[in-house]
Amino acid sequence: MRITATQIEQWADTRDAQGMLPILIRRLISATTTITALSMPGGDSVSTSGWDGIVQADKGNIWVPDGASFWEMGCSSDIITKARSDFRKRNQQISPQEAAKSCFVFVSPRRWPKKDSWLKEARAENIWSDVYALDANDLEAWLENTPAVALWFGELTGHTGAGIESISHFWERWRNQSQFPLTKETLLAGREEEKTR
Repeated sequence: MRITATQIEQWADTRDAQGMLPILIRRLISATTTITALSMPGGDSVSTSGWDGIVQADKGNIWVPDGASFWEMGCSSDIITKARSDFRKRNQQISPQEAAKSCFVFVSPRRWPKKDSWLKEARAENIWSDVYALDANDLEAWLENTPAVALWFGELTGHTGAGIESISHFWERWRNQSQFPLTKETLLAGREEEKTR
């Protein structure tokens, strides 16, 4: 099973993408870095004010900076306008001292042909320690390195391979085969010794 940039971009057009994008990024960060703090509201909490994400990573990677990083993301097809707007707004809401020792990260689930020129423009302002930008191509590569998250995303978007499913998806399907769904308690009734192993 492989998740492609095209599939990610098609998902970006769905109603659920805006709320699920932070959850995808949260899962990717948690699966690939050593973090000490992660705040990234998702689902119906995406409309809350403040940063889309704040991350403290002891050890980053090519997608997540070392140390403190402040994240903004959006599914808009007008990526450059969204990135510039978020960057400008957030530059006014953070102290120069905090920005100088932190990184700014912008994420879009779309392909971004002018990503490098925006990065050059944003870095030239010398406000942040560094500026990162991730697009659908980067998310595809990140998912290639996190099979469990790729499987979760594949199930979310309907792009799983034949015979492939996560344990949680299998459990839900299996427990709901009877008229009354099975619970963990029912399954383990009378098996006290086995539960403790």
